[in-house]
Amino acid sequence: MLQKLAKTMNNKLLLVAAILTISVGGGTIFGIAEKTFSDSCAW
Repeated sequence: MLQKLAKTMNNKLLLVAAILTISVGGGTIFGIAEKTFSDSCAW
């Protein structure tokens, strides 16, 4: 029972970590794209 609970918590932790990584990565990619785009518009 305890082992199963630990496995479930581990999976949730991995899921949260994955979501955070995607969120941060997506934000970074979006930020870079936006910066490049605004630099292009400035010229």
